[in-house]
Amino acid sequence: MSPTRYRILGQVGQGQFGRVLCARDRNTGSLVALKVLNKRELPTRFFLRELRLLASLQHPNIVSVQTITYTAKERYLVMDYCEGGTLRELIQHPVHLSFQQRLQIIIDVLKGLEYAHQNDIIHCDLKPENILLTYTKQGTTARITDFGIARLAEEAGYGVLGQGDTGSPAYMAPERFYSQHSYASDLYAVGVMLYELLVDKRPFIGLPGELMTAHLNEVAQIPQEVPFLLRSVLKTALQKLPQKRFKSATEMLKAVSLAADILASEDSNYTLAPSQQWPEHSCHLNLQQEQYPSPIHCIHIQDHQVYLGSHNKVICRSYAADFPAPGPFQEQQWQFALPVKDLLWGGSQAWVRTIQGNTFKQPSRLHPLSLENTPDSQPCDLPTVENLSGIDWRQNNKIGWRPEQNWLAITCGQQSFEAVQGAELGGQALLQIYQWPQMQPIHQPALIRKPNWLFVLDSHFGVAISVDEDQSHFQGFTRRGNGFQPFSMPIPLQQMTQSVANPYRLLAVSQHDPQMAFLIDLKPWRLTKISLALQPEQILPTAWGYVLLATHQVLILSHEGHPLSHFQLPTNPSEKIAVCACAEQGFMVSTWLDQSATLYTVDVRSHLPEWCRQTQLDSQATTHHKTA
Repeated sequence: MSPTRYRILGQVGQGQFGRVLCARDRNTGSLVALKVLNKRELPTRFFLRELRLLASLQHPNIVSVQTITYTAKERYLVMDYCEGGTLRELIQHPVHLSFQQRLQIIIDVLKGLEYAHQNDIIHCDLKPENILLTYTKQGTTARITDFGIARLAEEAGYGVLGQGDTGSPAYMAPERFYSQHSYASDLYAVGVMLYELLVDKRPFIGLPGELMTAHLNEVAQIPQEVPFLLRSVLKTALQKLPQKRFKSATEMLKAVSLAADILASEDSNYTLAPSQQWPEHSCHLNLQQEQYPSPIHCIHIQDHQVYLGSHNKVICRSYAADFPAPGPFQEQQWQFALPVKDLLWGGSQAWVRTIQGNTFKQPSRLHPLSLENTPDSQPCDLPTVENLSGIDWRQNNKIGWRPEQNWLAITCGQQSFEAVQGAELGGQALLQIYQWPQMQPIHQPALIRKPNWLFVLDSHFGVAISVDEDQSHFQGFTRRGNGFQPFSMPIPLQQMTQSVANPYRLLAVSQHDPQMAFLIDLKPWRLTKISLALQPEQILPTAWGYVLLATHQVLILSHEGHPLSHFQLPTNPSEKIAVCACAEQGFMVSTWLDQSATLYTVDVRSHLPEWCRQTQLDSQATTHHKTA
C-alpha cells in the first residue's frame, strides 16, 4: 500500500536494502523517489537516529532525503528523483562520453563528497550504481545517493563478504575489508570510478574473494595513454594505505579540476576507450531497389500487402507471402478527388486520409481501402470542433491514434478555433477525444498547450508533447479528456516517435545536438541518452527496435537504444528521403528526385535471430542494473 500523498508510477530500482519507486507528489505535482527500506536488513533502531542528519544534506550533487513516511506495512525515504538513471547505465549504454564529460562526472561526485565530509558523513559504498544523473539546461549533473545506508547496515550486521563487510568489493578500499572506514575510503572508491571512466574497465576484476586479495595486495596498472596529470591522481587515490591518499575530498577535487582545465586547453591526442563500438557497415542485408514513375507521399505495409500513396491515388500490391516476399504481385488502385495525406491501419483494414488543399471549411476524410470492395465500406469525415466546421489539418493540428485502441485524440490550432469561436487561443489548442470508428466525441473540448506530438498510450491514457526554445513539455490526459499535472525536461526535442513494443516509450532527437537522442520512458519517468552515428532525417519504429535514416545512411537500434546495424543505401547524392514504412521482417524507404521516386526494400530476416538475442541481452542487462 503506497502512502496516500504519493501516486506510485513504477519501480526504477531494487537494491540490497529495498526497492526504489518513482512517484508523484499529489500535493505539489513533482516527481519523487520512494526508497522502501527493508525492515530485516535495516531495523528501525539502526537508521532513525541518522536520518535527521541525512535529511540535512542539501547540495546540488547529493540526492536529498526530503522526509520519511510510513504505512502500516512499510517505511519510505522520500528523496529527489533523478530521471537520468545511474552512472552504471550510462557507462554501459551507447553514449560516447567526451573526455571532459567523464571528468565532469567525477568533479560532481567530489563536490558532493566534499560537502558530506564537511558534515562528518562518510558514504561507505560509492559505486556507479549509487551515482544518479539528472538533466539541466547546462547538461548532465551527477548526484550521490544512499549516503550512510551501507554503514547503517554494517552496524546492523549485514554485509557482502560477511558480517561487517557491507559494500561493493570492486570499489572497496583495502581497510573496508576489515570493517574500517574513513573519508579516505570514499576517495579510494572515487579513484576506482575515475579509472573505469578513463580506461573503460575497473583496475581489478574477479569474484569477491579475488577482489579482496587484489585490493589488499596488487598495484593498479594505469595505461600510459592516460595523461600524466590523471595518472598522478589515480596513483594517489588508489594507494593501499589511507594516509597516503588525498587528505580530503577538497584536495582531490582541486587535483582533478586542475587536470581537466589543463587538458582542456591542450591539443591532446589522447583517445578514450569507447563505451560502445558502432557496428561495421553491413553489406549482407538483402536490399532491392525499384524505380517508380511519381513521388510517393506515404507507405503502409500490412502482412503481404504494400500500400503506396502518390498524388490523388493509392496502389496496393498483394504478394503471395508476407513482406518482403520476392516475386510477382497483384495490384489494386483507388483514385480520390483530394490529395492523399497519409495511410493508417485500424479495424482490420487500411485507411487513407485525404485533405482539402486551400480551406478549412471542409473536413479531411478517412477512406477505407477494402480489398473486397464491400458496399458498407464508406468514407467518413474526420471529426469537427463543433457546428460542423472542419479542422484545418495544415495548421499544426495533430492526431493521436493506435490501431489496437478504440479511441483517438485530436487537437486543433488557432485558425480552426477562430472559425468556430472567434477567440484567441495563443499557445493553446483544443483537445477532443473520439470513439473509433464511430467518430463520436467522448467529452467536451479541453484547452491544452499546443502540442508538437500527440500519442495514445493505451485504452485509458494519452500524452501531448510541446516544445519551446529550451524545454519539452509533457501533458498527460485521460480518455475522458482530464489532464494531469504537466512536467518538463530542459531539452528541446525533435523527430519524436513512439515505440512499437512499448507505447509508453518514446525516442526523440535533441534540437541542440542532432547526433544525440533520448529514450523517454513515461511510466516510470526515465531519460536515457544515446549517441548516434548520424543525424537522422526520419525515425521509423519497428518490431525489433528503430530504423534511423539519413540521406545515404541507415542506423538500426534495439529497443534499448543499442546499435544493431549501420550501413549505406546506394542512393544518388541528389536523392532525398521522402517516406518509409516497416514490417516484421523488413522495411521500405522511398526517395525522390525531380518527379520520380526510388523504392528501396530492405530484407532483415537473416539478421533477426541475432538482433532478437541482442535485444534480450539488453533487456536482461537493464533488469540487472535496476536490481544491483
